[in-house]
Formats: sequence, C-alpha cells, structure tokens
Amino acid sequence: MQPDDQNQQSPASQPAQNGYVSPSGADVPEYLHMEAVADPVEFGRKRRKKRRVLLLVAIAVIILIAAAFTAYWYVEQNKPQERLYRALESALSVKYVNKKTTYHRDGTGKGTNVEVNSIVDLSDPSSVANESTIVFSRQIKRNGAIADDEYSMRLVKRTKLSLYIESYSGETDLNGLDKKKWIVGNPIKGDIDSRLEEFDASAVLDGTQLVPVMGNYSDATRSKIINTIKSSGMYKVIDTASKDVDGKPLTGMRVGVDRDAINKLNKMIATEAKTGVTHSLLKLVNDTNYEDITFWLNDKNTIVEVDYRNRLQNEDKFRIINSVVFSYPDKVDINEPKE
Repeated sequence: MQPDDQNQQSPASQPAQNGYVSPSGADVPEYLHMEAVADPVEFGRKRRKKRRVLLLVAIAVIILIAAAFTAYWYVEQNKPQERLYRALESALSVKYVNKKTTYHRDGTGKGTNVEVNSIVDLSDPSSVANESTIVFSRQIKRNGAIADDEYSMRLVKRTKLSLYIESYSGETDLNGLDKKKWIVGNPIKGDIDSRLEEFDASAVLDGTQLVPVMGNYSDATRSKIINTIKSSGMYKVIDTASKDVDGKPLTGMRVGVDRDAINKLNKMIATEAKTGVTHSLLKLVNDTNYEDITFWLNDKNTIVEVDYRNRLQNEDKFRIINSVVFSYPDKVDINEPKE
C-alpha cells in the first residue's frame, strides 16, 4: 500500500463538516439536523421537584416570620408593665375575695399592729359587703406613761357599717365604747361614728386604700378604669422581685405611689358604680417622703398579695408596713348583725 493511500479515509469514516454523523455513517442533509427531544416524563418530574423546593422555601419563610412575631409578642406581653396591667384588669372582674391583712404603724413604743381577716362580696359594686374579724393592739404614750391596748372585734359592712367589740383590755379611754354591743354607722351618708376612728376603721375597711381596685364591674366601666390607670401612669413598674410561697413562684412588681391619681380614680369609680361614697387618700404627714407598693402576681397574672410601706425623711425604719394576701372563693356569706 502506498503512503498516500494510508492517509486517505473512506467517506464513511470521515466526520461531516458540520460535526454530525448519522448512525449509518452516511451524510444527512443539514435541514434534518435536530436537537434531541426531551423525555416528557423526566421533564414533568423535574418541574414538580422545582415546585416542591419553592413551596418548602416559602413555608420555611412563613414559619420564620411567624416564629419571630410570636417571640416578639411573647416578650412584649411578658414585660412586667404589661403583666401588671393584665392583673389589674383581671381584678375588675372579681366577685368574691378573702383578704388577710397585717398592718404595722410605728410610733412611740411598739406602735400599732392590726390583723384583719375579711371576706368581701364584690358582686354588686354599688353595694359592697364585707365581714371582718379584727385583732388590734398598740403601745403608745399617754401623759408620759406607756399604755398597752388590745381589742378583738367584728366588723360588718353591707347597707350600714356595724362594729362589735368582742373583748378589750388596756388603759386608753374608749370614749364610751361598750363591749358586747354593736356600733352602727352609715358610710354612704358619711355618718361614721367618730369612735370607729379609734380602731383605724378606714384602714380596716379598705386596707391602705392603695390596694388595686377590685369588683365585678361592667365591661364599659372596666374599660374606663383600666384606660384611666394606663393614661395616668399611677402604677408604673420601678423594678421586680421574685419569691416562692408554698412552692409556687411569685413575681413582684414594685411601683411608686401617685396619691392624686389614685384619688381621681376612686372618685371616677364612685360615680360610675353609683356607690355614693368616695375614698380619698389623706396627704402624708410627718415628713414621710418615701412610699411604694409591690404587687405580687402568680403565673396566671392574678394578684395574690400586695405590700405597702413608707418611711420618714432621713430615717431607714419604715413607718407603715402593710401586707394583704388575697384568695378568691367561689362564694361568701356575710352574716349581718341582728338587732
């Protein structure tokens, strides 16, 4: 074979100039050169896969947005101020409450101590009823001598205010108060026997009058009260604390006291509930320059305790310490005296 023959190839073995070789090796006309046809089954599978990926991405984005919103809402709703507002609003739908109060006021000697156990019917805000058992003791100076007084009494308030002296021992003149006899007054008409003030009756009836408003109010009145509380800023949380009571965690919200705002609120409530009587906080005396309230809430944002304290200027010792523990029975019975 000649060298030139070795370099020559048959037409069938030579690639076509356009790069296409037919299966048979024969030249194919250019107008028949076509791209490969896609498999419709495979094409559908790829398109469905792409849609699933896009759907999963969209769902993931929605979940992330929802989770971020939920986390933000949870943080906002669990801020101390918001929790306290919800607790105060919940207190405006209370029908019955049991209040156990311990009250101490410093003075000469050991001061004044009061323990009160009250059941209160708040189902009708215009006619609140309560029944209390009270132990009242004090040590004071009278004419340069120490006088120790102790009383045990029962107090009932429904249509009228009635106080019954169970027992008494001491040296202080009771201004004609008789043991085993009811003293009657009408607080709605402002007729409260001055002798009742001997027992700090206002503190007994209404605590320090700084405890939260409680009652079974209508939706409109409840909304008006909570809006007034929020707009006046009377219960702004200063700081928080925590403690366990009977194995249950409580969160404390300490707030400052705005007496003017509280008095305006009490006046508005008296008008709305048609009680005919307004409880006003007296101005502080004796250079008292520090006072606060701590609301203790359980995990359901229910107020279960309220502590109040104040002290005199340039003194570390508290002048008044008052603590009220709340429980909420389903029903109470007020036993009015029979005359």
